[in-house]
Amino acid sequence: MDYPKSVPGVGLKNGKFTDGNPLTGEVASLDPASWANGVTDELLAVISDSGLTPSESIQTQLRDALRNKYADLTRTGTAGAINFRNKLINGNFDFWQRGTTYNYTSGISTHCADRWYLANIGTFGASTGLSRMALTPDEIPGASYALYWKRVAPVADTISYEIGQRIEGVRTLAGKTITLSFWYKNDVGSAPPFVSFSQIFGTGGSPSTIVSTSSQVIPASSTWTKVVMQFALPSIAGKTLGTNGDDFLVLKIVGPKDVAGGYYLSQVQLEEGLVATPFEQRPMQIELTLCQRYYRTSYELGVRPGSISVNRGSPNSLVSSGNPVWVPTCISFSPLMRAAPAVTIYQPSTGAAGVIEETGEQNARAVQSVESSASGIGLLILSSAAASPSLSMQWHYVADAEL
Repeated sequence: MDYPKSVPGVGLKNGKFTDGNPLTGEVASLDPASWANGVTDELLAVISDSGLTPSESIQTQLRDALRNKYADLTRTGTAGAINFRNKLINGNFDFWQRGTTYNYTSGISTHCADRWYLANIGTFGASTGLSRMALTPDEIPGASYALYWKRVAPVADTISYEIGQRIEGVRTLAGKTITLSFWYKNDVGSAPPFVSFSQIFGTGGSPSTIVSTSSQVIPASSTWTKVVMQFALPSIAGKTLGTNGDDFLVLKIVGPKDVAGGYYLSQVQLEEGLVATPFEQRPMQIELTLCQRYYRTSYELGVRPGSISVNRGSPNSLVSSGNPVWVPTCISFSPLMRAAPAVTIYQPSTGAAGVIEETGEQNARAVQSVESSASGIGLLILSSAAASPSLSMQWHYVADAEL
């Protein structure tokens, strides 16, 4: 961009425009259409590239574009930079510690892919399934998997079925304009789902009631499409948080009632501002560590807890003497979990819950209780006289501290 110095007769003075001066005979500069159009097009390109739609009536769009696209480098970084601008964990659906397929025919609420939940709420008369879908190379650049969820055999019912993620801390992005972006497609004929956010103020004491945004419908598309949505999250000024430390912001993607449908998601990202930046590709170990703040297991990744899994990551310990019998474990959690987790113990050779067994897949022993904290599992206590000292025992565990 420059002044129209090359235009004959434009009448610049000292290289700049002049209004002229009738008293001295100075002629005003011309305003060539080619130059005016060029300047306007260049400004509009900056506005459009920031994700805004140019408008004649809004006089702050260039400022907003520069602020959101370029000025806040500490937030947006560069493509691939690790700065945790994505407030969602496992948005690429790489980790499925609980298993990779789910099918339900009654109202449930459970986690599926790490940090993501599946919920059916209401009178239920249909089947809902969810699974991990492998993508072909560069089907979506940088993505190996998508989440696929469906509803089949609909009947007249009152259920809303949804997937979503609970983001720790209701303060997250409160009072901010936020951008949600993701890759999406649906099976042909599927009614579109809709998206909203809710601020949950936790439990304990007298927390404030839930605050929700309005919903936005995902445009139907039978081919992969990048979807970008903006929401204004309310401020939480004057709100009261519960005393149990379990407040959160929740993203909800809700399917319609009484209608069959199939939906695919990949590379889901939530960030501050008006711009959908490139999907943040965090290293796998960092992403898994973020997941394990909320849930971890001794099973191999992708193996559903309660599966038969012998000598594949199961811990071992020697029984100590006593009545009841103690089984020291010394399993440390790094990083610390969000809170003291609910721990479930499984027998490796059968998948039975609440049971451990002697090494060699024999002589199952019932677990009376588990002593654990956010930092690890310290002790299993077996039923009185359930085992003799110095026996080697094996088991699997799940530690769950989800919101």
